[in-house]
Amino acid sequence: MLEHSDLQAIRDIMKEEIGRSENLLRDTIKAEIGRSENLVLSEVDRVQENLETKMEQLKRNMDELTQYYRTVKLDHENNALFLQMIQELKKEMEQLKIKIA
Repeated sequence: MLEHSDLQAIRDIMKEEIGRSENLLRDTIKAEIGRSENLVLSEVDRVQENLETKMEQLKRNMDELTQYYRTVKLDHENNALFLQMIQELKKEMEQLKIKIA
């Protein structure tokens, strides 16, 4: 049978090994957490870059639509003015026809 000093020695050895295992496990966990954080941050950066690219494209599209809207609006206003001028000329022609007749 083992003596008390032998049991104490075994206990001390086990404590040392458990301590080493805990430290190794702690270091491994820290390394994995760091690696995971880096992966998450990389993915966040990638998503942010994609979103910024899409936002820039949307802004360009909005600018293009705004220009198109302004062009169509001016065209509509010009058409309305031309129509008004044509109607006024038509009235003047009718008045001239009446004067001539």
